[in-house]
Amino acid sequence: MDLAQLNDLARDSSKDGRDALVSALTDLFLASGGEESERVSELYGDIVCHVFDQLQTEARRSLADRVSSHPEAPPDLMRRLAHDVIEVARPVLQRAVVLTADDLVEVAEQQSQAHLCAIAERDRVEPEVSKAVAKRGQMEALLTILKNSGAAIDDEGFKHITNRARKVPRLQEALLERDDLTKAAADALVPFLTRELERRVRELGDNEVILKALDERPRHKVNVHLHDLGDKPSKVQLLIESVVAGKTKIDEAVEIFTSRDRPIDLGTMIAKVVDVPENSVLRIIFREEDAPLVILCRAAGVSDKAYEKIIAMRAKRLKMTSSAISDALQRYRSMTPELAARSLETIKPKLAS
Repeated sequence: MDLAQLNDLARDSSKDGRDALVSALTDLFLASGGEESERVSELYGDIVCHVFDQLQTEARRSLADRVSSHPEAPPDLMRRLAHDVIEVARPVLQRAVVLTADDLVEVAEQQSQAHLCAIAERDRVEPEVSKAVAKRGQMEALLTILKNSGAAIDDEGFKHITNRARKVPRLQEALLERDDLTKAAADALVPFLTRELERRVRELGDNEVILKALDERPRHKVNVHLHDLGDKPSKVQLLIESVVAGKTKIDEAVEIFTSRDRPIDLGTMIAKVVDVPENSVLRIIFREEDAPLVILCRAAGVSDKAYEKIIAMRAKRLKMTSSAISDALQRYRSMTPELAARSLETIKPKLAS
């Protein structure tokens, strides 16, 4: 196209005329190469941006499709196209190499779920962009970013997704397929993993991060309780009631209360489980003579491992030596559930007085 023809197109202010002008300018831009592309890029971008609002959707879509992957595509023009309706924005969000991570984060924070999906399909997605997609994305966008091996996802990005995956097996499965799943993400995921997915992971045996997290699953469940527990008395009461009702294992609650140094809550729970007065249990938790505590804890069903946590909590207050700690654990191991049940009936009257 010669200069006279371009002038004729420039004078045509109709929508069809603007579309034709931009198409002709795009032909010229794409025909240029090397240093020439660098020189004409800014001028080409300025002209198209000037008439951008006059272009019809199909013209903008064609423009985006033709120019998006060009290494010298005008950044300002690409940003405008990226924020356009999805049929225009899609090729730009998927392919434009001139868009920065900040550009993509801005689109992810402001535009539709379809825009997020297009971003998630890029050959390379930076961690901060993946995080923006994870933060706002719904199911399709989250699955797309997880299934994209070129998407780098950091701990914070995984955190947003694992929080959403608690009751969504499809997201859990997609997370398990990530080769770069972080330890923090695995720890957050395993308490909610479905039995079928857990079985599949163990059978495959090729994801060491998940396998290790599964082996530590009881501790992760406790961490979830800790996060949910906070310092609200009502939540403490709900946890104790859950243990009494048999819905939560007593060892998990022992882990929570001892790790937070909450002897009063621990004593209250044990008292309710074995049905003895609370104040009597609270009196003996830090008493040097531990025989009554051994009986109560064994009768309540506290395991040897969980009782070690109680010993550790007592040791800090009583300044127990390593020898005294070892002896205390041995005394607990020697107390059978049957003996504890009989002994409990014997000491209950004393505890009630």
